[in-house]
Amino acid sequence: MKLINKITASICLSLSLMPAVYAQDEGLDIPIQTNFGRKPMNATPAGQPAYNGAAELRAATNSFVPSETNRATSNAPVSKSSNEPDFLQKVKQSFKPEQSYNLKPGRNIVIPVGQGFSNAIRTNFRSLSVKTSANAEQALLEVEDGHLYVTLRTMQPISLLLSEDGVIESEISIVLVPMASPPAMVDIDIDMPAEMTLKALNHFNEMEKQKKIDKATLEAQNAPVLRSSSYQKSIVSILKPIAQGKTPAGYSITNDIPNYLKHPCRIAIYHEAGQRLSGSQDFIDVVLVHNDSDRVYQVREEMCLNDGVTSVALYPKSYLQPGEETEIYIIRKLKKASADSYGQTRPRLTMGAGE
Repeated sequence: MKLINKITASICLSLSLMPAVYAQDEGLDIPIQTNFGRKPMNATPAGQPAYNGAAELRAATNSFVPSETNRATSNAPVSKSSNEPDFLQKVKQSFKPEQSYNLKPGRNIVIPVGQGFSNAIRTNFRSLSVKTSANAEQALLEVEDGHLYVTLRTMQPISLLLSEDGVIESEISIVLVPMASPPAMVDIDIDMPAEMTLKALNHFNEMEKQKKIDKATLEAQNAPVLRSSSYQKSIVSILKPIAQGKTPAGYSITNDIPNYLKHPCRIAIYHEAGQRLSGSQDFIDVVLVHNDSDRVYQVREEMCLNDGVTSVALYPKSYLQPGEETEIYIIRKLKKASADSYGQTRPRLTMGAGE
């Protein structure tokens, strides 16, 4: 069951790529080390010089940033400034509509992309976490699972920190350099060690489980509340002691349940009627429900409504985690014998009796 989480992230430009980057999370500054004490990192494609910092990018782009009039038609080619450094020219010359990179966590890379178009950055992360300093006027970011869709609205490069959600040590740093070209499809494969991959998988599963719980809780809160009535109160007075593990007055307990009523509900997980409480006017079947699936399962009363059933209740919960159990109480009216159920009439032996 695939759940898609799409967000739009936008923040102000900052290209000061220091060895330590700080992320803001609920008012706390969390240092994120990107070099891990390794040699100077060069993850650019073969034949490209290493990225030497944001200062040269600023100097190169400030001289040829288009005017406000030109920005309105940002898809038009932008003339190259003679002050543009050689490494930036080589980055742009390496542009391809389809690009592929293999990186290890903690590495940096410079990627040329099309300005004014939606560029796809596809990673092997299950749930992509993105941090940037670009604002909404500079870039539009959309995240879907492990994919990032980036539209650069100006000719200024932006920096991004990408990681597996919940696994900050998997982080990589990329700089997107806009140019007058078609949009780029960029595949980035991050080579994570086994323990990092396992941590990412466990975090992903926990997040998926929490999403299901939150959804189930919200649905329960928004469910309509039935108005109280004398009949409902009488049902509650009968079912309350049963839920407490007692036998209500006027009822006797038995395990003798017809086979066709052993599995009375239309649910996809294990359930079986194990007890019957018989009274003078009705009887109550107690059904054990066990979630033997690998996901959260909601049990609803209407799943057990059939002919002859007057009321259905369950306790203690309707949303079951894998391995959890609950009980369903199904109240059925005793069928009164009709005249047809006795077959043909019998002539009486006494004279005049019954006339």
